[in-house]
Amino acid sequence: MKAIFVKTSNWERFTDGIQTVQNRGAMEACMLLVYGEPGLGKSSIVTRWALEQSAIFVTAQAAWSVSEMLRAMASSKPAIPQYHTIRDTRAAVIGHVMKNQVPIVVDEADHLVSSRELIEALRGISDKRNVDYSYDKDVGTFTIDPNAGVDDGQPAPAVGTQLVIRYSRKGLQCDGVFMDTVDTVDVYPSNQFQTAFASMINALKAERPTKLFCSNRGFTILDRIIGSCAFVMFESFLVDYNWATGTYSKISDPASVAFNDGIKKQLRQLRRGHKFDVLALNYCDNGPAGDTLRQYIADECAKEGYMSWSTTILLNDPLPNNPMQMNPNGMIRGNTWRLLKKV
Repeated sequence: MKAIFVKTSNWERFTDGIQTVQNRGAMEACMLLVYGEPGLGKSSIVTRWALEQSAIFVTAQAAWSVSEMLRAMASSKPAIPQYHTIRDTRAAVIGHVMKNQVPIVVDEADHLVSSRELIEALRGISDKRNVDYSYDKDVGTFTIDPNAGVDDGQPAPAVGTQLVIRYSRKGLQCDGVFMDTVDTVDVYPSNQFQTAFASMINALKAERPTKLFCSNRGFTILDRIIGSCAFVMFESFLVDYNWATGTYSKISDPASVAFNDGIKKQLRQLRRGHKFDVLALNYCDNGPAGDTLRQYIADECAKEGYMSWSTTILLNDPLPNNPMQMNPNGMIRGNTWRLLKKV
């Protein structure tokens, strides 16, 4: 006997709910919770619908972390690349959702609803399905929806149409430009690509002279753009994280140490002729388990005159900032490094 799926009245109620979400007024209201007594076929219904929609389908687990949820999503589709870092994994999942405009289905969602962190992470991904373009970071191309702008009365884009994409996000009352991640120029290391990227950054600064620009790495072109930057971010140059064991340790690999020492030397040389701060981000455990590494990070960053932050690898549980005072008074930014000490 061949098993078949029967679309019952519960299926009809479910698809009616989907239609309601699709017809919503607020684009951010893009989540649907399916609930009911055991035995009503909820899992069978959402599994069948997910299959029809080519959705990302995962089954939530108790005590899931954001990292575990993202990795489960990435593993659910062969087309989603596998990465070691949570940031790249999230980007890969978002890229798949945006490029293919597919939904995400989470079975056993009761394991999620009590975690605001998981819900916000899920919402941050699902919101991306409602935009008119996607960006493929591996090849550096935008894909535009053929109906982009039509709902707002604009003509549909045609081949050859020149498009200007503007996007911005302002948080923590910041008012500047955070360039993440400028080390794309290390992945595509041709001189033509690097020259164009540096020219674009300098042109943006020329258009917005009052804005503070921060370059997240991008060390191969830093000498070409440093005049446009108020900040340079240097990440994970003191501590390694082992994803298999979940442990932190000082970086000891000779090649990595030599590379990071080279960057420190480059920053010292650039500071002789330019005024900018170095924002140093490193990772360690919170609490007593990370005390030794945290002090090591603080001491090493102080030697170089960096503004240092330490956090867990998932960036999800930051410790409060230590009170700091500057000596002499004033900002750290300058050709001469000014000593910092804890109050």
